[in-house]
Amino acid sequence: LIEEAKQGDNRADFMQKISVANKEAFKTNFWLRLLRDADFLNEKQSKSLLDDCEELQRMLIASLKTARNTD
Repeated sequence: LIEEAKQGDNRADFMQKISVANKEAFKTNFWLRLLRDADFLNEKQSKSLLDDCEELQRMLIASLKTARNTD
């Protein structure tokens, strides 16, 4: 989705694709927590994956804020 956003025709298209990527990242975070809580992932694995996912979420949110404020 991020790759598609970079090829967007305009800012609205970019923002829509980044927004979808952000929603998917939040769903991924949810599923990672479920896997951790169900003991499918150990603490070390889950921490690493959740840290990466949360960093990606922060970057996507920052991209959306920047795109909204750029005129």
